[in-house]
Amino acid sequence: MYRKILIPLDGSVEAEGVLPMVRGLVTPESEVILFQVVSAGRSRAFGEYTVRREAIRYLRQVLGKLGEPEGQWRCEAAVFAAAADGIVDYARSEEVDLIAMCSQDRKGLSKLMKGSIAEKVRKKTATEVQVFKPGELVAA
Repeated sequence: MYRKILIPLDGSVEAEGVLPMVRGLVTPESEVILFQVVSAGRSRAFGEYTVRREAIRYLRQVLGKLGEPEGQWRCEAAVFAAAADGIVDYARSEEVDLIAMCSQDRKGLSKLMKGSIAEKVRKKTATEVQVFKPGELVAA
């Protein structure tokens, strides 16, 4: 099915909820990338090496909880000013077939201020994007 799957995670439990859904899409030939975008502002404050190392540590913890060995699954982090741009650029550079992510399901002012990263990713890429909502993850 999918040769290379990108799973952007932001450190939230909601974002991690997509992982069980994606496991069903993984074949022995698939490569799965857990990915985190680190904000450029945070990188300037603490140093790029430090924030990328922290992001990779978090992603490896997630991978450990899944019980998946590194190899078929890998962890990557990159610094970008905007999360959606980072996800799209990384997906393009890695030639992924699928971006799988969870929508934070923001409402009201929060949605107006922050927008939906998943929606922005969908609009900016030709790569297939599967967005799972928190309610769908609970039901699955």
